[in-house]
Amino acid sequence: MGGKYTNLDKKYLKVFDDDIAEEKKSLAESYSDTTVIQIVLDYLLSGRETQAWQEFDQLYTSLNKEARKLELQDRWNQYLGLKSESTKSESQNNSNSGWKLP
Repeated sequence: MGGKYTNLDKKYLKVFDDDIAEEKKSLAESYSDTTVIQIVLDYLLSGRETQAWQEFDQLYTSLNKEARKLELQDRWNQYLGLKSESTKSESQNNSNSGWKLP
């Protein structure tokens, strides 16, 4: 797999799983888009991409759901070193967009 992702991240599954559990506990108390995105990122960075998107589909409830999912998928592809699927010139021209959300 290309980009910055390495199998080393899988060594820390317990760390990711502990964070996911804490974030889900927080989410149960009060909904936050940021909390859902953190859960998705924990799954992605621990090598569980399918589960990440399933959690996003289940947990993310804001009106901008489809746009946010496309944005996250695009950023994930960029992180992996894959070609951006976004047609927005902003994301294509900004090579250091990182994970900062609006």
